[in-house]
Amino acid sequence: MITIAADPKHLGARIGLTAVLHTWGSALTHHPHAHIIVPGGGFSPEPAPAQAGGQHWIACRPRFLLAVPVLSRLFRRLFLERLTAAYQAGRLEFFADQAALAEPPVFRARVAALRKVECRVDGGVAVPIPHRPGRADFPHPVLHERDSLAAA
Repeated sequence: MITIAADPKHLGARIGLTAVLHTWGSALTHHPHAHIIVPGGGFSPEPAPAQAGGQHWIACRPRFLLAVPVLSRLFRRLFLERLTAAYQAGRLEFFADQAALAEPPVFRARVAALRKVECRVDGGVAVPIPHRPGRADFPHPVLHERDSLAAA
């Protein structure tokens, strides 16, 4: 997200984020995924020394931060590059049904197949919209009343 956001073709800003890695789904099955909170914009790149005025805030378009297909492809490429590097460095171990992946030809074939699989990046935007003091509603369909901190 930081790389895509910094690209002037997308947002052209330095963003910050908070991320949590979950390795299990709600049914307690193996389901690695991340939840990421990102503000709706970021700071302009460092100004050139001759420029005056310093950095400024660059807001994203309403309900749109970054292009999901672009994020998906970059995530897949970076993930597979780092997975392959970890494998080549001997930092991965495989057990049970995955033991065959310890063999380099099997691992290479699996990674090659994964290069053709679309990564699922949910680009949903959840923006709290205050409608009365101390309370916020979230218009994103994935978020429900029980998910709102204000609902507690």
